[in-house]
Amino acid sequence: MTFVLQLTIRNDLAELPRVEELARSLLDSAGVPEEKAFAASVALEEALSNVIRHGYDDQAASEISIRIGVEDGSVVLEIVDEGKEFDPRSAPRTDVHTPLAERTVGGLGLHLLQNMVGDIRYERSDGRNRLRLCI
Repeated sequence: MTFVLQLTIRNDLAELPRVEELARSLLDSAGVPEEKAFAASVALEEALSNVIRHGYDDQAASEISIRIGVEDGSVVLEIVDEGKEFDPRSAPRTDVHTPLAERTVGGLGLHLLQNMVGDIRYERSDGRNRLRLCI
C-alpha cells in the first residue's frame, strides 16, 4: 500500500510544527519504523527550515510544495520552492571533528541530511528548486 501526503505551506517557520504533525501522522499510519520516521522528520525539518531561512532575500510570501510518500519501506520527501538556487549535494562537507570554537557557523543541518538520507536528488527547473530525499 502507498501512503502519500501533499501540502503547500508559506515560507514561514511557524508552518513547521503543522508539517511535522501531519508528517508524523502519515509515517505512523504507514507503519514506518521509529528510526526511519525520526530520520525522515529531521530531514524534512532541516530541508524546510533551510529553504525558509536562506532561500529568500525578502519577506514576501511564497509557497513551498511538499510531498511525502511511503512505499515499499522507503520514505520519499519532495520539496519544491521558488527560492534561491541551491543544490545541497554541492555544499562542502562539515568537519565535525574540528572543535566548536574553530568552526564556522552553519552546515550542521546539511551534515545531518547528507548522513541520514540514502539518496538526495536536486534539480532547478522553471525557476524552482526540486529536492527529493529518499530514506
